[in-house]
Amino acid sequence: SFGSGVMQYFVFMHEYARWLLPPAGIGSAAFVACEMLEVQPSRTVLAHMSLVFTYFITVWATVFVIHWRRLAMVNRHNCGKTRPFETRWTFGSARHYFHSRGYKVTSGSLQKIGATKSPEVYASTMLQSSVRYVMVVLTMLLMFLLTGTTVGILLWIGDRAETWTDNMILQNSPVLLYMVVIRLVQGFYENLAMYLTHLEKHVLYWQFVRSLTIKTAAFHLINNLGFFVYVAFWKQDLEYLRTQLIMFFTVKQVLGNVFEVGLPWAQDAWHVRCQRQAKTARGTRSKPPLGHRVTLEMKEKNLLTEDDEDSLRARVEREWQRPVAEIGEDYLEVAVLFAVTTWFAPVFPLGPLLALIHAVTEAWSDSHKLRNVMRRPVPEGRNEVVLEAWLDIFSIIGCCGIGVSFGLLAVFEDGLDRTWLAIGEHVVLFIWLYLYMSIPKEPEWLSLHKQQVESVLVNQCRMAESNSH
Repeated sequence: SFGSGVMQYFVFMHEYARWLLPPAGIGSAAFVACEMLEVQPSRTVLAHMSLVFTYFITVWATVFVIHWRRLAMVNRHNCGKTRPFETRWTFGSARHYFHSRGYKVTSGSLQKIGATKSPEVYASTMLQSSVRYVMVVLTMLLMFLLTGTTVGILLWIGDRAETWTDNMILQNSPVLLYMVVIRLVQGFYENLAMYLTHLEKHVLYWQFVRSLTIKTAAFHLINNLGFFVYVAFWKQDLEYLRTQLIMFFTVKQVLGNVFEVGLPWAQDAWHVRCQRQAKTARGTRSKPPLGHRVTLEMKEKNLLTEDDEDSLRARVEREWQRPVAEIGEDYLEVAVLFAVTTWFAPVFPLGPLLALIHAVTEAWSDSHKLRNVMRRPVPEGRNEVVLEAWLDIFSIIGCCGIGVSFGLLAVFEDGLDRTWLAIGEHVVLFIWLYLYMSIPKEPEWLSLHKQQVESVLVNQCRMAESNSH
């Protein structure tokens, strides 16, 4: 078993593909209609079609995320999760346990780094905690501003390079500069996110993981979506934006799947080759390696034969050499695709259809990757926490998509009144807010079922106590 967290991801991919069927069909019809009506007398009709599709895709994104949240609660209940998050003890959770309680591990021993606060000063520590959270939020906003500004400047340099020189190498050099700078900023931001999350002093490990996941995802979303926002609202080049969207939905997704599966497969094949070359030299060592000593102990107990010994050791070493699967990276890929699909649907209605194709292929490639390419994941509650964090991130993406979608209509559609666009945007925002506030995260029938089960258990406990007396 891969654990309930991995199961939740593949259930989400199945639901995401199923829910993409209506917008894919409507978007394809709208795309064909736009190509047929791409003449000046039909611009008003085309603009109103884009407006209707924008209403549909923004409300669809909101309802889908709410449905997914409620379905995740049902799946968690069906897996026997009685508490919100059950995180097993791992190296990460153990490290956080000691760090949050004023200890650090140095040279294999624990050292005290802070004094434990008594319950009498709890009121004062609540004020300090609030101040810490405010400082963290301000630091995050400043970092987002700097990241957005950096991305904008690098993209502006890339545009200007074509007018500054005719040299092909110099014209493409901003792309390399962009990759290097973003990589450096990413490393700095990951360290900053870890420091800020520790500064928040989360006592529970699942709170620490959730906060760190949200901070890390925010940077990657800005990095991946900043280019499209720059082209749409700064350059305001509709044809170039559509060309880049086609490249994103086709070439980039195919290359991403190839590297995601092909690179670990090549590394695994290389390690297998190295194992075969080292197999003959293994018998000449005076002291066998650790894995060999373990198999020797099992062999002495008549648990292994010669063939079983070599096979077991080879499988263990091969499994250990494989890269570790991170379910959060898979959610990030889907989140970027979800954002591009919903945000830019008014100018590229074919996006939902391409997203549907990618969702189907991504689910298959991820399944193959986890089963045959990556190190086999063990069930851990951390993936459940990552799921909860991404639920909130998808909700924020849906809310931001309302403003971006109507902003695109205001920029590229001259046949629409700006006042009515603003009113429509506020109406959709009200629908988004009302649905998130009124619809409970847990389905009503599930809450009623839990109450009935709890009532039965309480009555049985009372009957057992009365019989014992």
